Amino acid sequence: MRECARMSGRKIVSTVVQIYMTIVIWLVFIPSYFTTVRAVQQRTLVSLALLLNATNILLCLYVAKIYALLRGLGANKQHKTSIKTQVCH
Repeated sequence: MRECARMSGRKIVSTVVQIYMTIVIWLVFIPSYFTTVRAVQQRTLVSLALLLNATNILLCLYVAKIYALLRGLGANKQHKTSIKTQVCH
C-alpha cells in the first residue's frame, strides 16, 4: 500500500515539473518570437521551443520509470543474493 502511494507521489511531482517547465519555455518563447524581426530567427525560435518542450515531456515521462526500473532490478539482485546465502547455509 505504501509503495503505491510513493509511486503516485512521484508521478505527481513529475507532472508538476513537466507543467512548470512547459509554462516557462512558452513564457520565454512568446515575447522572443514577437520581438524578432527576421523570419529566419522566428523559425529558429519556434523550432527551439518545440524541441525543448518535447525533450522536457519525454524526460518527465520516462526518467522516473527508468529510475524505478533500475532500482527494482537492484532490489531483485539483493533479494536473490540473500536467498542464495540462506540456501547455502
